[in-house]
Amino acid sequence: MSEICTRLSKQDIARISDIQNIYTELMGSGTVVDPYKIGNIYELQSLICADEKEHSILVDDIDAKITEQWNRVERYSEIFEKEDMVGNFGFELDLDNITEVIDVYTLNPDDECEQVDYSVDNKYTITIDEDFDGRIAIDYTIDEDHYMGFRPIGNIQGVIDGNGYTISGLYINRPFKSHVGFTNQVVGGEIKNLTLTDVTIHGDRNVGSITGVTGYYTSSLPAGQITNCSSDGAVTGGGWIGGLTGKFYKGDIRQSSFNGSVEGCVGVGGLVGWSSNQLNQSYFIGSIKGDCNVGGLVGLNRGYIKNSYARGYISNSMVWRVINKVWKKKDIIGNRTVGGLVGLNRGYIKNSYTTLKANHNCGLSGCLVGLNMRDEEDEGILHNVYWEDYKANENAVNGSEDYLTNSTRTQDVVQSLSTNDMKNTDFYGFDFENVWTTEDGEYPKLQWQE
Repeated sequence: MSEICTRLSKQDIARISDIQNIYTELMGSGTVVDPYKIGNIYELQSLICADEKEHSILVDDIDAKITEQWNRVERYSEIFEKEDMVGNFGFELDLDNITEVIDVYTLNPDDECEQVDYSVDNKYTITIDEDFDGRIAIDYTIDEDHYMGFRPIGNIQGVIDGNGYTISGLYINRPFKSHVGFTNQVVGGEIKNLTLTDVTIHGDRNVGSITGVTGYYTSSLPAGQITNCSSDGAVTGGGWIGGLTGKFYKGDIRQSSFNGSVEGCVGVGGLVGWSSNQLNQSYFIGSIKGDCNVGGLVGLNRGYIKNSYARGYISNSMVWRVINKVWKKKDIIGNRTVGGLVGLNRGYIKNSYTTLKANHNCGLSGCLVGLNMRDEEDEGILHNVYWEDYKANENAVNGSEDYLTNSTRTQDVVQSLSTNDMKNTDFYGFDFENVWTTEDGEYPKLQWQE
C-alpha cells in the first residue's frame, strides 16, 4: 500500500524556523520548579522544540483560531512499493480532486531520487515507461487548499499544566498521520488543569483532542496521566478515536470530559477509543458515530471504568472505511458491537450510567455494552450500572437477558430506569457524599463539575 506525504509552502517552512527562535526565548527553564511560561499560540507551538521531559505551564488564555491557516500543503507526494503496481507499471493515486501530476521519480534505499518518464492514463492512474529498482514517488496537487494546522507537541514525559486556562479554536487536520491530538503521546508525563474549546481534530489512527495515545503498551515504560482536563468540539478519524485520547494503554484519566462529536470506524468512544487502564470520574456528552466497537465512554474496554457517565446519541450509519490505506467516508451495512457505555467490554464497569440514545440497527448492540466477554474471572464485570430505558424490554447487553445474567455476579445491580427515576433516584452503590451530586429533576453529576 502507498504512503502519502505532504510538502508545506515556503511561508510555513519559514514559520517553523521562527518557532524555533521563539522556543529559545521562552520564559522559564523547563524544570519542575521553573516551567516554561506559555501565553500565546506561538509559544505553545514552540514546545515541539522542547525536550520530552521538560515542563510547561499556561499563564493566559490562548486563542488558537489562527491555526486554521497554518501549514498549507503545497503538494502531495505518494510513495509506492513495487508490489503496489497495477497492470504493467501502473500506479493508482489515492486522493480525490487531483489537478496536476508534477513529478514522478524513483527512490533508492538511500532515498536518492531519479526522475523517470511517465504517462497519465486517467486522472488517478500513472504509468511509468520502464522497470525500476526501489520505490516510486509521485508528486501532485489537488484542487483545494489543505491546511494541516497546529503540529502536535510530541511525546510528553514532563508536565503540561493548563493552570485553569483555556485554549480555544485549536485546529489539527492530519488525515495521513497516527497519534494525533494536542500532543502525540503522553508517556510518563501528565497533562492537567487544561480546557480546550471548539477544537477540530482529524487524523488517521489513535486520535484524541488531548493526546493521540496515553501511556505505552510495554510494562517497562511509564504511564501517562490526564487530570482535570475538559474539551469540546469535533474529533474524527479512522481507527481508535476518542474525545480525549485514542488509545489508553497505561496510567490514569481522572475528572476529565469531552462535549461534542466523535466519529470514526473501529474503536470509537466518547472519551477513549481503546482502554486498558483506569478511567475515573469522567463524562461524555454529545454524539458518536462508528462501525465496530463503538461506546459512549470507551469503544473497546479492557480496563476499569468507574464513577463516569455518558449522555447524548450514538449511531453507526455513516462512518470511515479504509481504502488503499486512506480512511474515506462510506455508508456501512452490518455494523456491530455498539453500546451506551462500551462497545466491547472485557474489563470492569462500576458505579456508572448512560442516557445515550442508541441506533441499534446492528448486530451485537446493547444499552450498556454491545458485547460483554468473560474469558477470565475478572473480565466483563458490570457493577452498579444503570441506563435510561427509552423502550420497553430494551436489552442491556448483546440483546440477551440470559447473557446479561451470565456476565454479572449475583450481588451486582444492572438496571434500567425511566427518565423520571434517572433524575430523582439515589442510585444504589453511588457515593453521593464524596463523588456524586444530584438535584431533583436533574441527572446525577460529578461533584468536581460544581
